[in-house]
Amino acid sequence: MTTHYNATMLLDRRIPARGDHEWTDRVIEALAGFGPVVSRLSTGQAELIITVPADNLRGAITTALALARDATGVEALGLEVITTAEFDRREGLAPMPELLSVTQAATRLGVSRQAVLQRLDAGTLSGERVGATWAIPAAAVELLAASQARASVEGPA
Repeated sequence: MTTHYNATMLLDRRIPARGDHEWTDRVIEALAGFGPVVSRLSTGQAELIITVPADNLRGAITTALALARDATGVEALGLEVITTAEFDRREGLAPMPELLSVTQAATRLGVSRQAVLQRLDAGTLSGERVGATWAIPAAAVELLAASQARASVEGPA
């Protein structure tokens, strides 16, 4: 089973206080498919963080080191590899909930777009306006669908 791992590497390269934009841009472009972040530590050394898919930790380490070496042209002086889930937990990052459009919510609920808009306006379905559109948590739609299913089984009170 493939898991995503975040590899944080201390590189054998110094970045000047004003940055080395040419080198940094080249590294980021070379690693574009791996969510790269390049930063300058207080010591002036370069730090690289990438996300790699792998079947196990050994594979993640091997892949991260090879990718970093090819993209940066320098060796890693240190390396920490942990699952992306653990990385996100440490950083206090919560996964983004699945969001639906009004049309998608209507399809899942088996109602019209207008019925969804009415529920949003009435507050019986939670959602947030983003500009001129609505972002509706899929969990709220599932909760409403379950409530409707219970009500249809139980019948009128």
